[in-house]
Amino acid sequence: MTGQGLGRLLMRQIIAYARQRGIQAVVGEVLQNNESMLRLNQAFGFTLERDPDDPDLIHVRLPLGRG
Repeated sequence: MTGQGLGRLLMRQIIAYARQRGIQAVVGEVLQNNESMLRLNQAFGFTLERDPDDPDLIHVRLPLGRG
């Protein structure tokens, strides 16, 4: 089942948790064919970068800064 907003809710929680603990960035790896997760990451402002050693893998990163 998709489209229920659970991913968006969880991502908000992850980002809030990281900010509260002073973590400087949220990073992860997403499979290139996982279009819905890549769109979600883009919507939250993550940068996306292909892995030079694995064309099926995308590195995602959201700097949180100080706040």
